[in-house]
This record gives sequence, structure tokens and C-alpha cells, in this order.
Amino acid sequence: MSDCPFMFITYPSIGELTVKIAEGETLTTLYPQISKWTAQNTLYNSLENNPGLLGQNTSVDNFYGATAVTEIHDFYAVKSDITNAWTGLSAELDNLALHSSQLAAYLDTLLDVDALIAINPTTALLQQRENLILNIETESGNIETILTTLASARKVKVTVTKQNNTAVYTNTVFEDNQRTVNDIYLNTIASTEDVTVSETQAAILEYIAGQCPLTGGNAVFQARALYALVSEKDFDDEILCGGNAPMEAFIGYDEEVSIFPEDSKEEIESVQSFLVYPNPANDEIIIEFSLDSKPKLIVLFDAFGKQVYKIIPDESGSHIINTSDVNSGIYFLKLFIEGKRTDFTKKIIITH
Repeated sequence: MSDCPFMFITYPSIGELTVKIAEGETLTTLYPQISKWTAQNTLYNSLENNPGLLGQNTSVDNFYGATAVTEIHDFYAVKSDITNAWTGLSAELDNLALHSSQLAAYLDTLLDVDALIAINPTTALLQQRENLILNIETESGNIETILTTLASARKVKVTVTKQNNTAVYTNTVFEDNQRTVNDIYLNTIASTEDVTVSETQAAILEYIAGQCPLTGGNAVFQARALYALVSEKDFDDEILCGGNAPMEAFIGYDEEVSIFPEDSKEEIESVQSFLVYPNPANDEIIIEFSLDSKPKLIVLFDAFGKQVYKIIPDESGSHIINTSDVNSGIYFLKLFIEGKRTDFTKKIIITH
């Protein structure tokens, strides 16, 4: 048995390994939960894309039927919807290609006609040029109409996909990560040509990108790709996943692990001057800080980047956030520190 924690496998036929995965067998002793989920996720994707694999083995067929009502299917559906938002409009795209090709042909002909007019501007050439310009204007209008139709259709698809992604039930870190990265992608790249990642979205992406992929899942790599839109920061998995430290890291201070992007003693001391407890929290979160490191702003975000609490703290040296009316889930507490390059970000779990 291999101890490789991730197995990215295609399934051209039903073999012994496929059956073991379908029957829920743990294939590795390293990170068994996420390796099992990844293998079953890969198998389910293969069965969806290769329906001919069904009907060959009872265990695989039973796996497919049972998984169709789980979060693995839900994530597959969201991924398919994301793909179809771009490629599922084949008729419109074919029409766009046709008119674009025609426009290019008219432009090429216009260049040739202009060259001839420069030598001998006959009435026939001038009339041909005028007709070409009219044709170019018509094709340009056609293309603009098609692009508007495509954008409108994509917007509808993305809106539905956002709702489906939000509805996916998750109970692990790697599933939470996948749903969160999907949400940010759907609200940025998939929604607009002018991609702008907000400060909140960037903070969440940085948090997920800074996790060990062996516990955070493939969404860690997706988060890094999205975070590259706003930062060139590198993430060293040898450090993030190494040693006996917990396989989770983020910029800031935590009771268990502290990893910083730069060795700035001043900033580290500033960040470590904060204490946040309890975690997990129930009805309140207590924040204690030294007055010389008083945050200028305290914000609590949910896993989708929605702001649920914001306040400018006073000079008392502590602050209490009432979470009795906040839904159970994963949140991000961010303290914006005056004059510091590194703000304080911490994952908070709220349970009731």
C-alpha cells in the first residue's frame, strides 16, 4: 500500500483500486480523511464524465448512487456549472466566431481596397470601400449584440451557481475551503471582465493559500492562483506542512502556530501583543491588547467574506464581541493595526 496522501487517478476501467475506493476503504495511513475524500471525489468525477464505467461492478454502482446525494456531487455540480458558464453557450459562441471571421475578412479587404485607391481612386473602388465600411459596422453591431447576450446568459448562470455553492453542506476544513474559494471565484473572475479582488477577499484567500494542502485540500492551490492576482507572495509547503506543527498556517498569531511572511521583529511583537479567546466561541469573543498596539479597526467576516461585525475600539485595552446572535460556523477576525504593514488575522469558530 502506498503512503502517498493524494492519488490523482483516472479510471479507464473498473479495477481493484477503483472498487476499494468505492467501498470506502482507506488507502493510506497519511491524512486518511482528506485522502479518502480526494480519491472518492476523483472517482465520482470520472463516473460522471465516463458513464460507460457504470454497470460493471455493483460496489461502484452503489457508490455512484449514494454519492449523488452528498457534497461530493454538489461540488461536482458547482464545478460543472462554472465550466458551463463559459463553455455551455456553444451556439452563441459559434455565432460569435462566425461574425468575427466575417469582420476580419471585411477589414482585410478594406486594406486591399485602400491600397488600390491610393494608386487609382476610381468610382467603383470608392463605392466598394463605402459598402465595406457599412458591412464592417453591421458586423461590429452583430458582435456587440452577441457579446451582450453572452454576458447576460453568463450572469444568470453564475447567479444560480453562487446559490448552489452556498447551499453545499460542509463539515471539514477542506470542504469549507473549496466552497469559500468557489464563492470568491464566482464573485470575481466569473462575474466580470474587470476583475477586482476586495481587501476582504484577499485576506480570506491569503488565509486559505497559507494552509498545508494535505489538510486544506486542492482549494489551497486554487486560492494561491487567485491570490496571485493581488500578491506575488510565495507559500512554502515544506514549512507549512513540515515538522510536528499543526498542518494549518495563516498570517498572524495563533495559540498553536505563528508564521510570518517576513522576519520583522517589530511587527511580530505587535501581532503577539493581541490575545483572542475563547476559540471556539459561543456567546462572546474577548480581544485583549496593549494600548500601544491598539487596533484602529476590528472586523469579523464570515467564510464568504461578508462583514458581520465592525467597530473602532476604545482605549480600555480590551473589547468583547457579542456572538450570541451570530450563526455557528467559521469566521475571520481581522484587526487593522495603525502604522503596521502586517495586520492581525485569526480564524474563529463559533458554535451554539
